[in-house]
Amino acid sequence: MMAIASTTSESKRLAYVIGNTNYQYLPGLRNPSNDARAVASSLEQVGFTLFGGEPRINLSNQALHEELISFSQSVPTDSVALFYYAGHGFQWNDHNFLAGVDTPTTLQPSNTDSRSIEMVQIPQETRNNSNQLPIFRVDELSAYLNASASVLNIIILDACRNNPFPPGSNFGTSLARTDAPSRTLISYSTQPGNVALDGIGNNSPYTDALVEAISAPNATVLEVFNKTGLQVQEQTRGVQVPWISLSPIPSRLAFSNLFNQDDIANLSSQEIPDSVIDMQTPLAQLFTAWRQLDIDLYEAQWSDDAFQVAGKIQRNKSGILTQRRQLFSQLSHVTVASTDFVFSHRERNIAMFRNTYTMRFQFHSGRVIEENNISESYTVVFNSEQDRWLIKENFDYLDPSS
Repeated sequence: MMAIASTTSESKRLAYVIGNTNYQYLPGLRNPSNDARAVASSLEQVGFTLFGGEPRINLSNQALHEELISFSQSVPTDSVALFYYAGHGFQWNDHNFLAGVDTPTTLQPSNTDSRSIEMVQIPQETRNNSNQLPIFRVDELSAYLNASASVLNIIILDACRNNPFPPGSNFGTSLARTDAPSRTLISYSTQPGNVALDGIGNNSPYTDALVEAISAPNATVLEVFNKTGLQVQEQTRGVQVPWISLSPIPSRLAFSNLFNQDDIANLSSQEIPDSVIDMQTPLAQLFTAWRQLDIDLYEAQWSDDAFQVAGKIQRNKSGILTQRRQLFSQLSHVTVASTDFVFSHRERNIAMFRNTYTMRFQFHSGRVIEENNISESYTVVFNSEQDRWLIKENFDYLDPSS
């Protein structure tokens, strides 16, 4: 394994970028190494330091495991840690695995650990001393990063590009849905049960969209992945729908550590009302709109660049309103049994709230849906032209089934 150079403690954004293309036993892939280089370059341009000084290409399972430990131990205090992987991935027993380039076509569950996969029918010299070559498990990555001193962990998985295993294999070619641990956002290039496209150009559709979103000036972490998902959905005509799993995170944390100083000066000079009641007004009005089934009142509470994430569904303002108009037309009555807005904090013209709500939806058809104690978060932004606060971000931790 190549020695990994130490990473400076000055960096507050550290990225471990991997692209596996040249598989020894599984079918090779065309674009992962290109994708890794493109993402690495974009990350460096917005202030990330690359773990090892460069994207890591064609890593074995052993190298993946060992470098992960080194990476997690290198994460500076109060930093953003980012892991990006492009290559083959699969699931087994509700656990997700990323395939090193020495992964064979024949695998078997471990006899000693129900979460692990052993590799069989491969040369003995490729195994480690325990006679079990570890397949890289994503929840190991989450655990290592969650034990670090980071403020946020970002895991990006552009995997599952085709079925690398022979017909009849027990291993799923798509990744399983998993919950993100605290301080963590996991971005999947495609939805559960689907295969990500490798692309006809030099990069996958997901990586193309991600690189473009990363370069957007002053974009927040959440904006980057929302824009990425929406662009992939549009470009693939809905064939590939990226989704994210996240725990509550600082929604206004900038993806880049490079800021436009003029914009910051303009924000600082604004006279912005600091009443929590004023900040909370669009949230209260939103639920009034639900009670009254008033789509115009509902629309008026959102900023033009607003977006929403509900489970695996990502929507911009147009998407939010399209979905709500359709839903409002189907409803005969809505009861908002309770809301519990909790002010989190404020940064200049931006404020954050948490909320827990209970609502009952009655449809014209007679169908009734109840949502009890659903947790969500809001970011509101002060609009100087309208002289009021508007909703910019909504993250609902309910996975909607309707």
